[in-house]
Amino acid sequence: MTGYTRRPDSGRLVGGCCIALAAVLGLVAPGAQAAATATLELNVPSNVGDVAEMGISLDYGDTAPAVVIVFVAFDNMRLAPATDYFETVPVDSHGNPVRDDDGNVQAVLSSVLPAPEVAAAGKTVDVEYHATFDDNVARGGIGIVVAGINAEPLPKGAILTVAFRVLSGNQSRDVVPVYGVDAGHPVIINGAVVASSASDAQASKIDMAVADGSIALGCDRPVAPTGVTASQNRNDRVDVAWTGGAGLEYRVFRSAGADPLSAQALGDAWTTDTTFQDVTAEAPAVISSPGCFKKGVYRTIPCNYWVKSRNVGGGCVSDASTPAAQGWRAASKAAVAAAAAWPARDPSSWLVFAAVAGIMAVCARRARRCE
Repeated sequence: MTGYTRRPDSGRLVGGCCIALAAVLGLVAPGAQAAATATLELNVPSNVGDVAEMGISLDYGDTAPAVVIVFVAFDNMRLAPATDYFETVPVDSHGNPVRDDDGNVQAVLSSVLPAPEVAAAGKTVDVEYHATFDDNVARGGIGIVVAGINAEPLPKGAILTVAFRVLSGNQSRDVVPVYGVDAGHPVIINGAVVASSASDAQASKIDMAVADGSIALGCDRPVAPTGVTASQNRNDRVDVAWTGGAGLEYRVFRSAGADPLSAQALGDAWTTDTTFQDVTAEAPAVISSPGCFKKGVYRTIPCNYWVKSRNVGGGCVSDASTPAAQGWRAASKAAVAAAAAWPARDPSSWLVFAAVAGIMAVCARRARRCE
């Protein structure tokens, strides 16, 4: 993906951007007729203690937005944003995951996942969480800025998925509302009146309305996947596989701990495949670098993997598969073996190199004297 989400610890900066953009774009102009509409998904099936994934779709008139600011409110005694639930993977111009010098992909975690079409259009997604609003201390919210780094307009249809944790204070067989914050229903944040809006590629304001959504509790879960396995012998990724069933789609979850409730959802969407390649698994830690006459020593970093299922196209999510499958990335054979190229990274290799070079120089001098 070329889109990304920022972590919650950048909240103050992003929140200031949300409020500043709201003020600049005149987001709370009363009585304005919407030229664009963001619609929150209705009756998202879930259960108490689960994470509910709510979609946000976008529709507009003759002018397509290049920037959209969406504010969503919820009763914070019943819902909370699942702040580190989704994983977004940056890719290079060839579509390959971007890795650092240690071979790790620098993925970012957030409660908001951009749709693949939004990421492909070169958009960035910034998120700000609000524990309470000034005018309603029992209600919290999320501010989401979808901005174009180029002139490509936002596509119609699904643009975002927002993850909410359904808190234990809810009653079963219940409906939890999620409110759209627009010009007709603004909120006050840090003394500023803000609401959702949009602008085109020329920064001209586009009025926008946000239709409410809801989470329906008390759904019947499908059967969890079985036979989950995770590889332990690949140096570039972890391969996860499982046994599926008819009419189901799946998502893989990963955590360093043993609790599936703390796991991250991997991939950019649910899939009907029964295999998954985890390219963001952490590379082995280097204990000792390889040298001229010694092997490298590495410590693998295991993770637990679970798979959940739901009916194709949406529906209630199953429990996590059991037991957890443990997998990790292996160090490459070239890294574990003796170094094949100079200079090796350990100091002893430099000493060996200097000694060999000195001997060769002495031999060359003696050969010239005998001529």
